[in-house]
Amino acid sequence: MVTEKTTAAAVETFALSVALMSGKAPLAALESTVKSYRKKVAANRRRLTRRPKK
Repeated sequence: MVTEKTTAAAVETFALSVALMSGKAPLAALESTVKSYRKKVAANRRRLTRRPKK
């Protein structure tokens, strides 16, 4: 789980820097990055907490 979070954070950090360099407002860029990161973490949490099929 830690590996996936680290990977997602690195990808989102890159996306944030690209958004900032392209002229997007800092707050808007940060909000979209956090929203995307939360979606990825939530999906990972759901995947890891599923009960295995019997």
